[in-house]
Amino acid sequence: MSAATSDIEPIPFSANFPRYGPAVVAKLGRIERALGAIRAAAIIPPAADQMRASALAGTVHYSTLIEGNELPLIEAERAAAHELDASTTAKIELVNYVEALQWLDDRQDAGTLQISNPLLLELHGVLMRRLGREESDFKPHHEGAWREGRAVIPDELLAEEYERVQAEVEQLNRLGLSSSGPVQLKPSQQRGLSALAVQGVREFTRAHYQDAAGVRRTVALGDLDDLVKKRIVRRLRGGSGTGYAFARGSDDRRGRPRSWTPERIQAELQVFCANRSQWPSVAEFKEAGRTPLYLAVNRYGGVDYWAERVGLSRR
Repeated sequence: MSAATSDIEPIPFSANFPRYGPAVVAKLGRIERALGAIRAAAIIPPAADQMRASALAGTVHYSTLIEGNELPLIEAERAAAHELDASTTAKIELVNYVEALQWLDDRQDAGTLQISNPLLLELHGVLMRRLGREESDFKPHHEGAWREGRAVIPDELLAEEYERVQAEVEQLNRLGLSSSGPVQLKPSQQRGLSALAVQGVREFTRAHYQDAAGVRRTVALGDLDDLVKKRIVRRLRGGSGTGYAFARGSDDRRGRPRSWTPERIQAELQVFCANRSQWPSVAEFKEAGRTPLYLAVNRYGGVDYWAERVGLSRR
């Protein structure tokens, strides 16, 4: 180092994250440290290959499971290893998913992964290859192509999604988060409440609001006191364990909570599975218009867990 350079007085650095509170910054730091540890880890090539294969198989299995493919994880592992004989529709779906992921990786590596209609149609062709049937509505020439006519969403799914969106819009209007809202809120209150409302949160803590609004603890406390006075939120309990809830509008139009909770899943399963001795198939969920319930079951616990909870045996 030269003399001129060494004479420069160092300037102390202090990171300032005005958009994120201490809790969020701490979590970001943990993620960064974990990534550093992973990058620096000395993993022998065979172990790294095994980890990649396991991650790929899990991605293929759970991504197709949520769409109704009931093949077990071992079949996804065979597909990821290019060892699965695509002799059935379900197996073709797994093989195609593996090929689609590789297709995306190749274009990412080549720098040509730019979202466009032609790219999406080509990707659709990879995912749906060999799944078209002349005797079905989805025919071979539909693979990687626009279908004739109009797409129609089943009434029961459309109605539930419409109710969810309408409930959220009405919630935002009541909270004064729209341009025509009746209550004037500070920007931090708009950020925090809109994030919580869109997530379908019914009850929350000061820390939860603080993270959603991206403010300091003292600002969050002031915001919440102001919101209680305006009767937008209400306190649930006092002391160090204070919690909050929206004053109204936390349910959908049928009086059900908008988010899937364990209590809601179990209650709806008990009604749907009444007089059954075995767990219903994917087709039975779909025919009864209960696809959202089926997706919630797979997202929160899985079929085995919920079948045991409601006392049904698997097929």
